[in-house]
Amino acid sequence: MQFVLNMGLKMRVASLIALAAIIPTPVLPQDAAAALVTTMHAERNTPRLQILAPEQQGRQALMTTQVTPQDMPDKLIAAWRFLTERASEYGLTPDLSSLQHVGTQETELGSVFRFSQQLGGRRVADGEIVVSVNNDNQVYQVYNNIYPATAEKAARASFAEIPPDRARDLAWDTLGAQKLLAEPLSELVYIPDENGFVLAYDVRLYVTRNKTDGEAEPGY
Repeated sequence: MQFVLNMGLKMRVASLIALAAIIPTPVLPQDAAAALVTTMHAERNTPRLQILAPEQQGRQALMTTQVTPQDMPDKLIAAWRFLTERASEYGLTPDLSSLQHVGTQETELGSVFRFSQQLGGRRVADGEIVVSVNNDNQVYQVYNNIYPATAEKAARASFAEIPPDRARDLAWDTLGAQKLLAEPLSELVYIPDENGFVLAYDVRLYVTRNKTDGEAEPGY
């Protein structure tokens, strides 16, 4: 299990977002309307999942990231260029400074690149955008879970008021843990809420814990 504790000592269990979930909305950004398939984050008015035809991608934008093209494979360059061109559509900063490339997966169709959302040098929990590029260096699918961070929201970001040891203790008690099976992990991350972002500890414990029948079982 994954627990996140914020300054109010609240917890939540992170959930997986279904990529194929359809959220109908009567309003689509102009670029989103050109995609073959678009589903939306209604509350953010940004695309959630887009499936694109190569001819609908439009012109290639100039790259504005800090990394030079010589340092990247062609498919990754194509992904960065695509995001540069559509930054406002996905709720990104124009210079893409809010993104960090954190993973690549090779497939038969090409490459899938995962970018983590950053705020003030820290990860935004669950904030990411995943760009799929085919073997012709064309973007054909985008999964977007970016939380638009306006300057006002960033300025209102709250700070954690409990130390990491206390956060781990709270997670331990909540799990009803008996024995620690691996080194505990904790990371200070930003959690989006309706008012902006809250700085909180993402705590992960692999432990044995009591079942309702009194027996112990491993849990994470």
